[in-house]
Amino acid sequence: MPMSQEKLSMILDKVEELKRFLPQISFFGSHNNDVSGNHIYNSHNIHHGFDVKSGENSKYVYTVRSAIDTYDGSFSPVLESCYEVLNCIGKNVLFSHNVVESHDVMYSEFCYNSSDLFGCLGLRNKSYCIFNKQYTKEDYIILRDRIISLLKEKGEYGSFFPIWMSPFAYNESIINEYINKDEKDALEEGYKWKYDLPFTQGQGTIEYSSIPASPSDYDESLTKEIFTCTSCTKNYKLISREIAFYKRMNIVIPSECFNCRHQKRMFSRLPRTLYEATCANCKKSINTSYDKEKQQLYRIYCESCYQQEMV
Repeated sequence: MPMSQEKLSMILDKVEELKRFLPQISFFGSHNNDVSGNHIYNSHNIHHGFDVKSGENSKYVYTVRSAIDTYDGSFSPVLESCYEVLNCIGKNVLFSHNVVESHDVMYSEFCYNSSDLFGCLGLRNKSYCIFNKQYTKEDYIILRDRIISLLKEKGEYGSFFPIWMSPFAYNESIINEYINKDEKDALEEGYKWKYDLPFTQGQGTIEYSSIPASPSDYDESLTKEIFTCTSCTKNYKLISREIAFYKRMNIVIPSECFNCRHQKRMFSRLPRTLYEATCANCKKSINTSYDKEKQQLYRIYCESCYQQEMV
């Protein structure tokens, strides 16, 4: 029998029943010492970290493979001695975005295999540059320090690029998957909001009830159809590889578009926030990503109690 939407919903309901019956660990991770956050592995002294594969002596790091002596770094494979960076790989990188395989870089973006840059954009294999202009090492240091002093006098030194410089609106960026805001809140905080996001509605060519009931009957003709999402009513299409996957796995075609399904998956994850809690077993104070409401639904155990009872 194919995996229908009804069967999938039943399975998810059973999973939820088990979660409420069995103890839940306060955070996911292993091989750690002195850490706080969620999904942390092979780390020491990592706090408010989320999705960290390894690291030490870092705080507010999110989705990083390795973070050492870093504060406030996100979506970056390898960071060492970095501060307020996004999508970076490097050492001593400050207030920068998409700086890769570089070191001693500040206020720069889309620079690669470079060092000693300040306020640069799109450079490769460069050193001792300010605003993309080449200097000698001595002149670079003098001018860089002079600029930093002026920025400090104005109180403008020490932070990531301001919100108004973002080329993307809040509702078209990945941040919505982690911190969901509506239009009103986003605009009040200074973000842009895009009103003409590309999508179509009302162009469906097939009703969901008309799709073959058995995945074994799926064929390439379905790639020519336009489907209508049962949640947002926007149109979506399927490609050959999707049809082949559903057919091979004996799963019915989803009734929702990719964006709605992806949003449900992301919202089913615990938030990247820490809440105070008490271990339901030993009563020790702990931090967890389970909010106060979920703490009433589940028995949240500290790592030690969970391992003693469940492992």
